[in-house]
Amino acid sequence: MVIKERVHMKKLEKLIFFITVSIIIACLNTISFAAPVDGEIFGLENEYIDSSGNMVSHSIEVKIWGDEFYTHVETLDGYTLVRDLDNGAICYGIIREGGELVSTKVPYTGKNTFYERIIELQIRSGVKENSLVIKNKIQQSKNDLGIDESFYNYLPEIEISEANFLAEGNPYYNNNYRGSVTGLTLIIDFPDVKSSITPTQVDNFCNSLNYTEFSNRGSVRQYYRDISGGAIDYTNVVPTFYYTAKNNRSYYTDESIAQGTRARELIIEALQYLDNNNFNFSQLSVNASGQVRALNVFYAGARTNAWAKGLWPHASSLSFTTKGGTRFSRYQMTDMPTSITIGTFVHENGHLLFGWGDTYDTTSGSGGGPRKI
Repeated sequence: MVIKERVHMKKLEKLIFFITVSIIIACLNTISFAAPVDGEIFGLENEYIDSSGNMVSHSIEVKIWGDEFYTHVETLDGYTLVRDLDNGAICYGIIREGGELVSTKVPYTGKNTFYERIIELQIRSGVKENSLVIKNKIQQSKNDLGIDESFYNYLPEIEISEANFLAEGNPYYNNNYRGSVTGLTLIIDFPDVKSSITPTQVDNFCNSLNYTEFSNRGSVRQYYRDISGGAIDYTNVVPTFYYTAKNNRSYYTDESIAQGTRARELIIEALQYLDNNNFNFSQLSVNASGQVRALNVFYAGARTNAWAKGLWPHASSLSFTTKGGTRFSRYQMTDMPTSITIGTFVHENGHLLFGWGDTYDTTSGSGGGPRKI
């Protein structure tokens, strides 16, 4: 009788773990940045060459909706903005025939200039691209990032029954959900952009068991230990130094380059540097295909891309093999302003570690609405 009760308790524990993980991942989707943003205010530098040939720069605040596949950007009072393809300025946008946003050539400075007052009298606020244009742009972003339905290993639906909580009959029950897992977290700065956050602070963010810095209620390691009931101990190796990129930040944030291209170039630079300096890659956990299970990348400074381009936080894949044979594929990247919080990090690691799919809509640019199942 006692043995039978213990068996039922183990089954119940597994059910509670799965439900808890599902709920928390769904909640994280609503707060993490590489997942959707929903009208949040961001500070940006609007840099461009004016009609006199001079480089000018304006600090502006904008509202952003969307994710790594598509974003919609507005002024604080609701006028739609777009990146001008000719000079790179952030300008007021209008809808052309066909439903796509184009630039008015009037830069947004946030200073209520004469030209801004004039253009605001001539255009409508809150204009949006039509659904077909949005879907095409989302698909292009997914193509650029190498994202399709197979990118995440979606787990099959099962009927909840007693038999399905036995290890041999339950597709949710596998060794990926328990034991020790070791990932790699790269920290990268640029010749022209440095960070005030130290490698030790990043290490504590990932691995401390009593972490409260930057108003976090625990580290990444604590998060996964808590939601798994102690079944998972996920730690990250953090180098004791920043890798400094070969180029200034603007090279990697160039929005004229296909999304993900320069990000992958930057990550491979850092991995190659570690490999050339005999970093011990053998300490990292690999999946059934022999690839490192979790590659995380923090880069110095706040994001400068308002649209889903450049170094906008995202997940994707690359191809790199060390001289010792360690293989890298999937990664997630995010910015590191003056503070770091675990929301984006643990959301994206749910994809990397366990193949969990997004629960929000990634097909319509809705900015985080529920996904149709």
